[in-house]
Amino acid sequence: MEAVLDEVRQIVFYDDTGGEFSMTVSGGVAELSDDSATLDDLIRIADDALYEAKEGGRDRVIVAGDDTAR
Repeated sequence: MEAVLDEVRQIVFYDDTGGEFSMTVSGGVAELSDDSATLDDLIRIADDALYEAKEGGRDRVIVAGDDTAR
């Protein structure tokens, strides 16, 4: 996952005036399990992990149920 975050950080974008900017990625990952019995459950769990990543400083991926931010 860190490799994907690093790749995105290195991309340089240009706006209409020639100015440069970059971006970062926040993500939430969920694994299909007994706690995510339906697709809606799985999406909700991943969405909760995404918002946890954003609240934790962005530019990271949170795996639902994992105590380690990436």
